[in-house]
Amino acid sequence: MTRVYEITNDTLNVILDKASELGLEIDCYEDVLNDNYIIYDVDNKIKIGEETCRHIIVRVGFLNEWSSSLTLYMTDSDEVLNRHIEELEEQYKEW
Repeated sequence: MTRVYEITNDTLNVILDKASELGLEIDCYEDVLNDNYIIYDVDNKIKIGEETCRHIIVRVGFLNEWSSSLTLYMTDSDEVLNRHIEELEEQYKEW
């Protein structure tokens, strides 16, 4: 199951700090205003509210030249994870 939330930069920073503190593997895909992140094998070590998951994916959404949105995906699915990885890698090939 995959859950999707809109988050703020502050929330993203808390999640990244916690993942680093726990020694989790984090991939960063650089973007213009904000970066995209994948946190692997969270395995219920990070809670968002009462929710836990296996992988956390944060994707940037373009709004305009000055701002973007951040979407958090919490998933247990390797298929969802691999789809996001493929999309991000394809995006960076185009750059």
